This record gives sequence, C-alpha cells and structure tokens, in this order.
Amino acid sequence: MKYSTEQAANIAVLIGFAVNYFKLNISNEETTGVISAVMILGGILYSWYKRYQRGDIYLSGIRK
Repeated sequence: MKYSTEQAANIAVLIGFAVNYFKLNISNEETTGVISAVMILGGILYSWYKRYQRGDIYLSGIRK
C-alpha cells in the first residue's frame, strides 16, 4: 500500500491551523489524540474504499 506522508503532514497542519485560528484551548496531548484519531479513521476509510475498488465487496462491506 502506498502511503503519502505528505498528505498526512497536510492533515496535521490543517488541524494545527484550526486550533490556532479558532483559539481553541486544547493541550498538546489532546492535539496528539485528535491527530491520531484522524489518521486512524483516514486509514480505515482508505482501506475500505480500496477493497470496494478492487471489486470483491459492496460499499456496505458485504462480500459480492
């Protein structure tokens, strides 16, 4: 699986921008947790989409 570290960095920058722009009072630990959660969710969605694109499951996850 090809993984774009550049896009992961872009996501991290966007989250950092949102935190600073909206003046959210979020600690470093919470920011790390949010970034981790976004990365995990993104990985799951990407994996699901690639399985669907391969053609062996429906978008709902049921095997064809």
